[in-house]
Amino acid sequence: MARARGVTLRARGVNLIERLDLAVAAGTIHALVGRNGSGKSTLLRAFLGETDFTGELGCIDPIGYVPQQFEPDATVALTVGEFLALTRQRSPLFLGRSASRARVARALDRVGLRHLEQRPLCELSGGERRRVLLGHAFEPEPPLLLLDEPTEGLDAAARERFVELLRAARAAGSGALLVTHDRALVAACADEVTDLDALDAKGAA
Repeated sequence: MARARGVTLRARGVNLIERLDLAVAAGTIHALVGRNGSGKSTLLRAFLGETDFTGELGCIDPIGYVPQQFEPDATVALTVGEFLALTRQRSPLFLGRSASRARVARALDRVGLRHLEQRPLCELSGGERRRVLLGHAFEPEPPLLLLDEPTEGLDAAARERFVELLRAARAAGSGALLVTHDRALVAACADEVTDLDALDAKGAA
């Protein structure tokens, strides 16, 4: 589903990651852990083609992605439903309105937010926005998930729902690369773990 071979990532003239080898197989959850600034989020962006790297990096399409940070533009008056519809519709909305609405409903049902479909996106709390992004990522069940601190800001019930979604995606054959500081989440879900701090220590030795 995703593979890195000898990948090096740099930022501001400093190597964040050096010669990393990593693979995410179908039906597995691969956790990526490490201190802040170790390059975890940068690696996800490299998989998305948003930052430069050296080495070999590749992944399957389509991808479900949850970024670590997401701040909607308060000057753009989009509702939650409109945001999800626009990100799912390749043709003009008027050509596929019913299908788009059905997909939006499924995405919000997955995360228990159907009641917020008409709420302006910019009025949601941080935890609610995170749940909208999770619904966006998991619908329609992509083969690969790139998840950057997906439980950040979630309450206990929403976190439990996320764990259920992630396990269901794995059971359906999806692969996931999970960036997290939540060691309990790693213990509950991860099949494999790459610790960037341990790799740095090994390199330094």
